[in-house]
Amino acid sequence: MKKPVRIALVVVTWAVVTWLFRDRLLRIARPDQRPVPRIAAQHPTAPPVPATSATAAGSPSSGTVPGDDLTDIKGIGPVYSARLADAGIATFADLAEANAKQIADAIDAAESMIDDWIAQARNLGS
Repeated sequence: MKKPVRIALVVVTWAVVTWLFRDRLLRIARPDQRPVPRIAAQHPTAPPVPATSATAAGSPSSGTVPGDDLTDIKGIGPVYSARLADAGIATFADLAEANAKQIADAIDAAESMIDDWIAQARNLGS
């Protein structure tokens, strides 16, 4: 009877140690840590954005990235505006010329919603 108890104790100890150190043992990317791909890098025909001291650091007084206010588009709030900026979309023209599928993948949003944004951006950009 002592041997089955010892085996059970070893198995339970192993399970507890594995559970306690699961984050260190398993390197699984969490959804909030997923890197956001750059849209401009996926478009070889996109013109390069020149890095000047004003655009590289942003505006010193406002602390925002220069470009259009994408929150003027219905459905884009501060969160999606920041995600679009991280993906390289800063103006209505950028959004109007972008591929909905690639943007949807980059910012983790529905493609149908992106199609609506692109249509609104085309109206606001002209």
